[in-house]
Amino acid sequence: MAYVRPGGRWMLGKVASQTISGISGSIANSYTSAGRLLQEDRFGVVTKYAYFGSGDLASQTDANNRVTNFADYYRGVPKKVTYPDGAVVSRIVNARGTIASETDSLGRITTYTYDSMDRLASVTPPKGADSRLSIRYGFGSTGVAETLTRGVYKRVRQFNQLGQLISQTESGGSAAIVVTAKYNPSGQKIFVANPNYGSASSLGESFSYDALGRLTGITHADGTRIAMAQQSGNKVAITDERNNVTTQSYAAYGEPGERVLIGTAQPGGVQTTLTVDNLGRVTAIAQGGLNRSFAFSAKGFLASETHPETGATQYTHDAVGNVLTKKVGSAPADSYSYDARYRLTKVTYGGSGLVLSNSYDGAGRLLSQSHAGSTWSYSYDAHDNLTSETLSLTAPARSYKFGYVYNALDALASLTYPSGLLVAYAPDAYGRPSKAGAFASGLSHHPNGALKTLNYGNGRKLSVAQDVKRMRPTERLVGGADFPMQLRYVYDGANNLTQISDLQNSAYTQVLGYDGLNRLTSAKGIWGTATYAYNSRGDITSQSIAGRSITYGYDAQGRLSTLSGGLAAGLSYDAKGNVLKARGEYGYDLAGNMTWLCLSPRSNCASAPDQRYAYDAHQRRMLLTDATGKQQVHIYGQSGQLLREDDLSSGNIKEYIYVTTERIAHREQCSDVDTDGDGMPDCYETRQGFDPKNPADGKADSDDDGLSNAEEYRLGTKVRNLDSDNDGMPDGWEVRYKLDPKNPVDAYGDLDGNGVTNLDSYLQGKPPINLWPAIMPAINGIILN
Repeated sequence: MAYVRPGGRWMLGKVASQTISGISGSIANSYTSAGRLLQEDRFGVVTKYAYFGSGDLASQTDANNRVTNFADYYRGVPKKVTYPDGAVVSRIVNARGTIASETDSLGRITTYTYDSMDRLASVTPPKGADSRLSIRYGFGSTGVAETLTRGVYKRVRQFNQLGQLISQTESGGSAAIVVTAKYNPSGQKIFVANPNYGSASSLGESFSYDALGRLTGITHADGTRIAMAQQSGNKVAITDERNNVTTQSYAAYGEPGERVLIGTAQPGGVQTTLTVDNLGRVTAIAQGGLNRSFAFSAKGFLASETHPETGATQYTHDAVGNVLTKKVGSAPADSYSYDARYRLTKVTYGGSGLVLSNSYDGAGRLLSQSHAGSTWSYSYDAHDNLTSETLSLTAPARSYKFGYVYNALDALASLTYPSGLLVAYAPDAYGRPSKAGAFASGLSHHPNGALKTLNYGNGRKLSVAQDVKRMRPTERLVGGADFPMQLRYVYDGANNLTQISDLQNSAYTQVLGYDGLNRLTSAKGIWGTATYAYNSRGDITSQSIAGRSITYGYDAQGRLSTLSGGLAAGLSYDAKGNVLKARGEYGYDLAGNMTWLCLSPRSNCASAPDQRYAYDAHQRRMLLTDATGKQQVHIYGQSGQLLREDDLSSGNIKEYIYVTTERIAHREQCSDVDTDGDGMPDCYETRQGFDPKNPADGKADSDDDGLSNAEEYRLGTKVRNLDSDNDGMPDGWEVRYKLDPKNPVDAYGDLDGNGVTNLDSYLQGKPPINLWPAIMPAINGIILN
């Protein structure tokens, strides 16, 4: 390393150049006579700087000659910043050098205020005062308290004298959420409490250290522990909660804490070796007889990576390191394009007409994505929350729009589906949903945010119990008039699920076992006993389920090559490592997505497959076409959740409803198609497990309540529950006597006014009406004649 004193002035030496042994090239800096950095050359990637006479930065020019300009300084702060794409951010600066407001490239204004010590006191975002965030500070004997409020939400953070966070209390909801931490005299964290309602929990994670400040253990609230033991030769032995030991080897440099991982020895003889250069970059990995290598260009960009499965993948870059092309093995290269701010705008796969295109607004928000006959369009509110996403297809011509609304605290308040279905979430002060439209109400959550209870729209209730020590789900119960589901979960110390007990039917209980690498090795359930084995690379080599065994064979490149035993197949691959043939035959586009399959290989697979697939810009399957031409559309939102499915041949639509990440319901809209003419639409029959091509289903009585299945459909009663309203009277009996089979209140009515309820009449085996007024005219007619 060489130093220079720019202009010969009396100042600390500046780094003029730096070379690293074993690394080609160098880092070179040049300075103005005042000592300001003028140019930085990092292995050939040059960034230039220009200054005003005042010494303030005027511009920064990158290696692609993209210029960012800074202007109109006040108190050392640029009031105007112009980016390479022409976007401008402007600021109003206070006399003390703090920012009073900032206007972004879309004209959105965020304002700031400060206290007398220039600490941030409030932030008013573009939506205005309803979304305003206020902060105040207090001092005490234990340190500093910071109180943040936004609407009904309040967060109090307590810091010790060293500025370390020792407690956080969030309030505004039904109960405050408290988290605390403790530190040793050296400033190291020794305890973090689990989140708890109302008060600090004594349960949590504990940390221990040796005399040199190195972590020696993590102890969980249930007493299980991960231990780290320092060994000679820069090795650390890590013993997990199940007493499995993994030894990590490091290469150490000048500082005790400066080291890089170069190898691991794991249970079961799994050895992994890493080769690392003097910049800390991994250049080779070896495991289980297979080797992977990585090479870098003179400028430090990844130039190639070689894998046994696919061979060499080569990259080219622009002057600042953005990938321009990627070529996997002998496959055609993909190319990439960027805008002036280096946001990805185009990917051309394999030099073909298969293109992914992105567009952005001035704030860098994604506005549209187009790929293979589909376009996603997005819109946002002033706080960058997604307010709509629309998928447009060219063939078949379809458009699907989802709308999102947020409250002043930026929590999702509602989602509107393409059908017009609106699901309102009524988020609490912590942003957690308290309902999901008509599908769920009364949502409650555990202190860590996990779902605790909800009431389904059908009257049933979901309860999820949690282990207070490790905050894992331990029981899941769906109840109502009966208990249709009650599952209990057991874990080992390493968080592996070891048992799922079905408390409704013990025959469905599952017991699971794991090896020293926490891989599933055994399972026992209603299907029988299953075992699994792996090689030193983690590939599955065999499985046996209820006596049916399958053996997996691999080629010299580490690819699955054969299946034998209970399932037999030989596999072949293309240049990108995609499976071409196994028990079936498969085809792919140049982006690597499977576009067709045949369930069994045949000569005309490519032209007449069993199924074809198309994908959106996120590479999610959006269209399935079967061999008869029938099509299904699958729509995933930006969250990655499946939101809607359309069966274009039948007209049936399914829309899926979620609470956070959990799917809780779906709404199905059926067409009126009734193929067998039995009085029930095809989709209804499919949902109920009937045959849409068998007219006998309509005349059958699946629950023996005296009503045919077709009558149950027409009346809206339950086809597999003889008492739909659970009032003690069968549906058919109620219909016979003109009661409502969907209204439980009529059980306590008295249809004939004789002082006996309708339910008691049923239990006594008597009709709930007086038959004499109806039969007397007939009797009189007989007598007169």
